[in-house]
Amino acid sequence: MPEGFFLDETHRPHITLLQQYVAEKDLDAVVAVVKSLAATANLEKMKLTAKGLYHIPGGKFGLQGITIKPSDEILALQTKVIQAMAPFRKSGGGQAAFVPDPTGTSFDPFLFKYVDSFMEKQASKNYNPHVTTGTAPLEWLKAREEEPFQSFEFGINRLTVYHLGNFGTAAKRLGESL
Repeated sequence: MPEGFFLDETHRPHITLLQQYVAEKDLDAVVAVVKSLAATANLEKMKLTAKGLYHIPGGKFGLQGITIKPSDEILALQTKVIQAMAPFRKSGGGQAAFVPDPTGTSFDPFLFKYVDSFMEKQASKNYNPHVTTGTAPLEWLKAREEEPFQSFEFGINRLTVYHLGNFGTAAKRLGESL
């Protein structure tokens, strides 16, 4: 891959069910609620189907991922997570709410609005499940999307709470692995 980030400790592959701002004092409670959900979610039986690539432009670079066919199971799981997290929801977070970018890359203000409006714009019938695969120059990303895509099935192995980094990456796992 050309310039961009690689999947590593601060850029974990993940399927976002919900992004929201929460008060730092509530983080332990949030992790406990997600741990409880994980215990009842029957994740090992959930199968997802990758259907293609997408990208979101951001200047000369873009964020790329694999789109996933929405299923009744993932939509039901998202609904449970949203309902469980409702008491912790805050609004108006900015760059200080995110893990600092170790490269010094500035945060696009779009990210703050995206997180703030996630529930209204990215949930239920508007949910677009995907696995983020990284950032790269826009021309490179566009070329990858022109290539044939072989659909495949995969599973989920855990629910985890992450402190987000730049580009909405799963930068820092909070609590133990659930």
